[in-house]
Amino acid sequence: LAPDDVEGRLRLGGFTLLPAQNRRPIAAGVLIEQSEPADASDPAGLRYTAIGDFFDSINSPDAAALAGYRGDQGVLATTTYSEFTSDGARLRGALDAMKKPGRGTDPPTLTAVNEMLAYTAANAPSGPGERQRAVVVVSPDSKSRECAGWPSAACLAAVAQASETSLKTGVPVVALASGGGTAALQRAHTARAGKDNRVL
Repeated sequence: LAPDDVEGRLRLGGFTLLPAQNRRPIAAGVLIEQSEPADASDPAGLRYTAIGDFFDSINSPDAAALAGYRGDQGVLATTTYSEFTSDGARLRGALDAMKKPGRGTDPPTLTAVNEMLAYTAANAPSGPGERQRAVVVVSPDSKSRECAGWPSAACLAAVAQASETSLKTGVPVVALASGGGTAALQRAHTARAGKDNRVL
């Protein structure tokens, strides 16, 4: 764009619409925290609403998978509610099925992320064109058990392991979280590789 006159003013006629650029298809492994603290931080279930809107946009060649995680006393429990699919309605149904009261108080979030990275790398569908794979972590509480004593050795080890898995698989992590271990993962990964891992 350039000014339409010497005084630097812009007129609507000076704008030109550019054609949209094609983007790569995506394959997103969505991981949602289902702990009691997550319910307390998100009593209205907005995390489900946001992911539901995202699933409504999924159709071929895009694809997504859905898993939930919780934990207590350091024991991780994960549930796969939908394998990778391009059927947005199926994903919506799987999301509705996971809307149950949270259980557990201190899930090992980074361990769950590491597992979801491996799952996405192994199971994201192939097809025409290379899909952009990613893990989307939704953790409104984001107080990973591994990082309860930041910067504890256990936390640093968990961050390093998840970051290494992301680097090896080429699957970035997008964390919709308030901080904690997922933020530490983003900082570590960006510092090491400059990858597009983000905490929103």
